[in-house]
Amino acid sequence: MEKMGAFFCQSKTIQNKLIEYVAEEITSYIDHEIDECSFFTCKVDRATDISHLGQLSLVLCQMDKKRKTQERFMGFKDVSIDQKAVVLKQVVDSVIRKYDYKRKRVS
Repeated sequence: MEKMGAFFCQSKTIQNKLIEYVAEEITSYIDHEIDECSFFTCKVDRATDISHLGQLSLVLCQMDKKRKTQERFMGFKDVSIDQKAVVLKQVVDSVIRKYDYKRKRVS
């Protein structure tokens, strides 16, 4: 019987593809969770990164079927060019639009 060797993902391209595929699966899971809930909460915070550029961090919170609160980090969004309230709302809308939030309770 032939011995199986270890699988090493040392190529930067392979590592990036694996990260991309895992991110897609996680995003799909989160999308399903948010689609199934009747309400969710958006936590938004503005911070500066190491290069002093403005970033918006976005976390969605919802209650699962076991009535436990789940928080899902949706990422950092670049807001370094314009940080007016209207622009920040547009950034948040671009993330939560796919969850049909106008038909749900959102806080």
